[in-house]
Amino acid sequence: MFEVVEQAELEPRGREGLPPVPPYLAAGRPVRRRRARRQQVELAPEDPLRQMDDAHAQAGAAFLQILHLICELERTRRWKAEGARDTAHLLCMRYGISAWKAHRMVAAARALPRLPRLCEALEHGLLGPDKVLELARYATPATEQDLISWARRVSVTTVRRRGELQER
Repeated sequence: MFEVVEQAELEPRGREGLPPVPPYLAAGRPVRRRRARRQQVELAPEDPLRQMDDAHAQAGAAFLQILHLICELERTRRWKAEGARDTAHLLCMRYGISAWKAHRMVAAARALPRLPRLCEALEHGLLGPDKVLELARYATPATEQDLISWARRVSVTTVRRRGELQER
């Protein structure tokens, strides 16, 4: 039932019983491995992925138009005639958008006139609406190009987290 173990088997192996250090960590600092970039492939017009890319760009352009119209609603205070407290409340009532997202949309609509590259990225489908709403919180004309390049490589959650950290 019990196994007899020799004293030598109880001695620690190597570095306190751990396996040897991999060569890339031997220098004492981790090595960051980069993924190979994907080659851009020209898709045929009938390819469903190409059609989705085109639809995504069209949706981005339509969303940009909504953001421009939000500015017009703000300027004319049209939301009062509809019985809303503010523009965000009107978006919630009329289009079923959550209050959180409606407030982000209003804030982005106010910020986008001074961020032309961000508008272009949305209009041409380089960035989706969620990333644009988050980037508009903290992008400046001086930083927007670098932020667009960065945002294309990371998730929406990462873009949002950066905004939350900058708000602190």
